Amino acid sequence: MSRHEAGVLGDENGVRMGDATQGAVLLVVEDDFQMRQVLKEILTNEGYTVFDAYDGVNALEVLGKLAAPPDMIIADIMMPRMDGFELLRRVRDSEVWAHIPITFLTALDNPKDMLRGKEMGAEEYITKPFLIGDFLRLVEARLKRYRALQRMHQNRVESLKQDILRLLNHEFRTPLTLIIAYTDMLRSYEQAEAMPKPMLIEFLAGVCDGAQRLRRLVENFVLLAELHYGDGATKLAWRMRDIDDPRTLFREAIDCMTRPDELSHRHVVLEIAPDLPAFTGDSESLVIALRELLDNAVKFSDEGSTITLGAVLRDGHITLSVRDEGRGMPIGQVARIGAAFYQIDRHTTEDQGVGAGLAIVDAIAKLHDARVHIVSREGQGTTVQIVMPLDHLF
Repeated sequence: MSRHEAGVLGDENGVRMGDATQGAVLLVVEDDFQMRQVLKEILTNEGYTVFDAYDGVNALEVLGKLAAPPDMIIADIMMPRMDGFELLRRVRDSEVWAHIPITFLTALDNPKDMLRGKEMGAEEYITKPFLIGDFLRLVEARLKRYRALQRMHQNRVESLKQDILRLLNHEFRTPLTLIIAYTDMLRSYEQAEAMPKPMLIEFLAGVCDGAQRLRRLVENFVLLAELHYGDGATKLAWRMRDIDDPRTLFREAIDCMTRPDELSHRHVVLEIAPDLPAFTGDSESLVIALRELLDNAVKFSDEGSTITLGAVLRDGHITLSVRDEGRGMPIGQVARIGAAFYQIDRHTTEDQGVGAGLAIVDAIAKLHDARVHIVSREGQGTTVQIVMPLDHLF
């Protein structure tokens, strides 16, 4: 069978593989032997490494034998034993193969079939007959996009790894060093009764402080991972309740702060608007969000300054806010502070914590279909608001 008979048309404009697709591995799945051979020849001549399969069942067998997943799957739809749609479903259900881009090659020109495939995660359709040049350009474009996404993902993972390693090295060492140092000093006394009571109390307080900080670090890491990669939305759905008084949220947030005693060295002002309507929310997670904002307000403000806790109804939204009179931040930094493990001026100020506070607040807000709004001015302070949407009001 010729290329023309197989549904492949000539193209005067040749296409050469770019650097972004060099070394790419493709899997062609086609039940028609002649068509499969033509596609393999075209792609091999362009420098691709090509594996082939004669239907969906055989494609899964080939995938299972490959040392690494291919960079792209090109599959026919109408095949015996297992068609392209079922193959797509099986690939997308696999943790190992789910990321592989899939392009359907089909004689069908049915919008419903195309929509079904794209809804299932197919990247593109090529309808027979097709021009060789168009086919190769599409393959190259999809591979470039796939590799660009791979690089972006790898860069993010590498950046996250570096952040975690740096923070584990610094943040976890600090409280551990505190615990070990005070424990060693306690052990240095041969008889506990020989230690003056004020000194014993000071040492035990140091051990307790280090342990509390270490526990909070672990809790924040686990919470952030659960919010970003776990089933936080599912858990939140059944915990949604009516919240009648925001004062309760703020009081509970104060009680569970890392160092609630430090708040006593600031002036705390409650500005709760009267006659606020009840709104739906998960009080447990909202308390955690407010706790993080309170901890930040204490961390970045001086003793004797004022921290204002507010709740107001405005434009059909309930807005919960924490405002401090601290050092504030540059305008260019505000957009980044919701990123996990990011802290303003960490290298110059060496503030304690993992930089996860606002990332946690942002994730909790998103689970409530809310948004976080930040206003900050250097030397004047910061206001962070959690703006609850209209559809959570009663």
